[in-house]
Amino acid sequence: MVHVRARNRAVAGAVGLGLGALVGMLAAAPAWANTTAAINPAHLGTQAGGFEQNCEDFQGGASPTLDGWVFVLTDQPRDFVSLSLTFSGVTYNIPPDGTISAPSPATSKAFIQVPAGTTLEAASAVVTGEGESMKFNVTHTCKSTGGPSPSPSPRPSTSTSASAGPSASAGPSTSARPVPSGAAGTGGGGSLDSPVVTAAAVTLGLLGVGAGLLVARRREGA
Repeated sequence: MVHVRARNRAVAGAVGLGLGALVGMLAAAPAWANTTAAINPAHLGTQAGGFEQNCEDFQGGASPTLDGWVFVLTDQPRDFVSLSLTFSGVTYNIPPDGTISAPSPATSKAFIQVPAGTTLEAASAVVTGEGESMKFNVTHTCKSTGGPSPSPSPRPSTSTSASAGPSASAGPSTSARPVPSGAAGTGGGGSLDSPVVTAAAVTLGLLGVGAGLLVARRREGA
């Protein structure tokens, strides 16, 4: 009986030592920290139309006013913790502006929708696990169905200019001869070349000659 109790105490002591050693090892082990990740530089300065199009990750499919972006970690065992994204001067944070896929054996993804036509200017992320800085990529996008309407191209004119052909000759000019000054309807004064004026001048001349002859004869008879 004494031997049994002694043996049980020895076993309990060994178990206690083992548990103490395990706790000490866990306390001494470094904590599982997070790491900063940067976007693939080749994906900066791009718009949604420059990537493979896939709208399955966005409820309702493509939006008329928003572009959908999907980011993926290249290191499968790690997960996104948060992301900071700048599109055309506006910074968005995921969360709350977007969502991150639940931890799973698959690669971690992040999703966001931003105004259509904006450009990805900067992007960084915090991911689980220690180690050297890593990169993440844009895996695909869901481009907006809207955007500015294309200006219609000018339609070619279908009207053909009718050829007038050689202008028809109007024949000899029938313009009226110039009306002499003083003629009816001109309002001008009479001309000395008028036949009436000439006849009057001749008559006055003859009367003057006759009067002169009468005066001469009377003087001779006196």
